[in-house]
Amino acid sequence: MEQTRQLKPSIWRIIGYVLILALVIFAYVFTDGYFFIAVIALLILLPIASLVSMWKLAQRLTVRMQAVPAKVTLGEQVLLELQLQNELWIPALDCEWELETGNTFWENSSRIRVSMPVQAHDTTRLCMPIYPEEIGRFEVVSSYMWLRDFFGLARCRIATGVSASVYVTPAQVDTEDIEIQDYLYGVAECEESGKKGNDFSEVSDIREYVPGDRIRDIHWKLSAKQEALMVKERIAMSGSEMVLLVRLHEEQEVSRKILSFAYSVGLEFVKLQTPVCILCWNQSRYAFDEYRCMSEAELKDAFCGIYDVPLKKRLSEDVTGYLGNCYPYLHTYLTVLEKEGRMQVEMRENG
Repeated sequence: MEQTRQLKPSIWRIIGYVLILALVIFAYVFTDGYFFIAVIALLILLPIASLVSMWKLAQRLTVRMQAVPAKVTLGEQVLLELQLQNELWIPALDCEWELETGNTFWENSSRIRVSMPVQAHDTTRLCMPIYPEEIGRFEVVSSYMWLRDFFGLARCRIATGVSASVYVTPAQVDTEDIEIQDYLYGVAECEESGKKGNDFSEVSDIREYVPGDRIRDIHWKLSAKQEALMVKERIAMSGSEMVLLVRLHEEQEVSRKILSFAYSVGLEFVKLQTPVCILCWNQSRYAFDEYRCMSEAELKDAFCGIYDVPLKKRLSEDVTGYLGNCYPYLHTYLTVLEKEGRMQVEMRENG
């Protein structure tokens, strides 16, 4: 890999070195000793050899960066590995990485510096444990690094252009207050009332009403023809698809709660073997990004896809209006919102 190099001298170190050389020359003048001639020669030749070695090493040094694993749950550890592959028999005591770390979804970043030696004719590795503190797409970018010679007289700036990223999905939150089965039945009710000729394939049986049955399960049309109330016994809609609209908020803390809660709700559906279609607005495309999930792995991939687009491009004041235009045949959908300081799931009619 061809690398752009730039030499930057260390002025104060050079001044200090020149003063030392001047003292040795001064000692030679007054003592006329051959020993000082050898010292002067070394003080002149060694810095030159150090600078040339550093320049040669900068040409043959290969850098790599990787983060393992590529997907984690919030709170799990990520190992960031920095690699320096040296083809020459020239070592270096100090190689300083300039790293920019941040979350591309929330668009925050910070800079850190990491120093490590360079082993001769070998690959030097440095593994750093990282614990991402927020969900999203965590990225580490290295645009350049600094290689210092043995005497510290100069530094060579090397363009690197390497990066590593990790997707951080939410940890599961408490959804005990949400009756997932109620939403499955609720969608069935809306579909029945919204389509003529529906054969009610979700209904397993019809029987007489007994105390304790839910009012929503009463078959009113059939009951009107009978002398007794009739109720519908249902089975879970394993073949139906739940639509979950993830509508994000401009306040980051609210959006964090929405994403975490939506992930847990989606996880409950896939555990019931109910397919979920997650919709999230993408202002760049002026359309909704669709993510269809039938397993936990696909749900994680869906949220990784959401994180690929920054939050500010996921926002719109009229998401529900766009939903009606883009999906005119969609009768009902679920959405996550915050009410009275608590996250809730709400079923809404489209349009």
